[in-house]
Amino acid sequence: MRLNTFAAFALALSQGYVANSPAIAAEPGGNVHVVWTETQASHYWDKIMYARRDGDTWPVPMNISRDSGDIRTPAIALDGNGVPLVVWSEESYAQMRYVRNIGDTWSVSKLCFPNNGITPRLASDSRGQIHLLFEDLAHQGGIWYSFYIAEADSWATPTRVALGVWTLGWSSLAIDRFDHLHAVWMDWGTYGIDYAFNNGTGWSAPTPLPDPAPGDYSCEPRITVDTAARPHVVWQERSAGYWLYYSAMVADTWTPPRKLCSQNAFGPAICCDSFDRLHVVWDGEDGLQHVQSEDTGWASPEYIVKDTAQGEIAADRSIVHVLWRDSHWNIGYSNNGVPGVGEATNTGSSPIRFRVATSAGRLEANFSLSVAGRVVLSVFDATGRCALERNLGMLGAGVHTVELRLDSVPAGLYFGLLSTNAGNKVAKFAIVG
Repeated sequence: MRLNTFAAFALALSQGYVANSPAIAAEPGGNVHVVWTETQASHYWDKIMYARRDGDTWPVPMNISRDSGDIRTPAIALDGNGVPLVVWSEESYAQMRYVRNIGDTWSVSKLCFPNNGITPRLASDSRGQIHLLFEDLAHQGGIWYSFYIAEADSWATPTRVALGVWTLGWSSLAIDRFDHLHAVWMDWGTYGIDYAFNNGTGWSAPTPLPDPAPGDYSCEPRITVDTAARPHVVWQERSAGYWLYYSAMVADTWTPPRKLCSQNAFGPAICCDSFDRLHVVWDGEDGLQHVQSEDTGWASPEYIVKDTAQGEIAADRSIVHVLWRDSHWNIGYSNNGVPGVGEATNTGSSPIRFRVATSAGRLEANFSLSVAGRVVLSVFDATGRCALERNLGMLGAGVHTVELRLDSVPAGLYFGLLSTNAGNKVAKFAIVG
């Protein structure tokens, strides 16, 4: 499933403002919530702007920070009800503020903690609890952790994840399906990247990732996890160039670093979709590029936009969303869409047989696989919005039958999408009220 490139949606205000630092969170069904910094000045960002994509519609962006001043690095996450919470740094004061959505408006910003903190990273677990990783300039750039207590509208007392001899920074956070936390960051004392995890009993001792160029700078690490709870990390290696590297943990051991592109790469971001495909975006020498993993390795990189751009990426099941800031300081968005909606498609050399039937509030899908592999079954409405999805995991070659309950799905025209290693197949059907 390749990423389709669409024209950039200009989300930034056009009255002399410039935008930066985009962040994105995806909700089930294909909608996304995005934030970014915006300013009229050349250096000090003075507001956080928010927008939510509903179908193919973007509303007028909203200022949710009330102009608190010198704003950097916003982060956004959704709770169990799909309600967004946003945290950002006020760099001049070395502190963080947050707001939460309340219906059609937003709360007044509050300090996360009375002590120092910058560069927030947010992630939500399976219960909808929001977790926070950040850096603290008052403690030699240490990495700290907290979580949001919704009932009290406050944050838990921070606990320290790591404390370096020199500055620790560029942290990144991911949560697996067991609600275990995984974190990476750069250690300026070793010029390398460290990793730690929390399985509910506290943070492990930091361990270093393999370094392809010891003594040179390993920068900007980003982490994600797959359905097997394995962490995957990408980063920029500054060694006679600016290279993009990747490593994963397999059986408690990190794989040897692999270079993902042959050009200079900046600002990498990574996510994993429900098919366990990894997606990476980065600012290349002449445009925002994307690459995805395949069962046989990594595909060739491709362009999303031919413009120098700072990008972020998120996956909502099988849909991958990309947000970026272009060279004109506008915010752009694209996704990989719904491949094959409206017509039966079959990619790959092996044929896929797929049909669906509905009756009494249920859908029966019958399909055959010529080879074993992972399978995801999705249901999309006529607008391309995902109504249901089931990750069927690894299935053997042969004929399979799967049932999905349709009790919560309204009447209308729908498309069933079968995603397999051999390709994708679509079947049209209707639900009658």
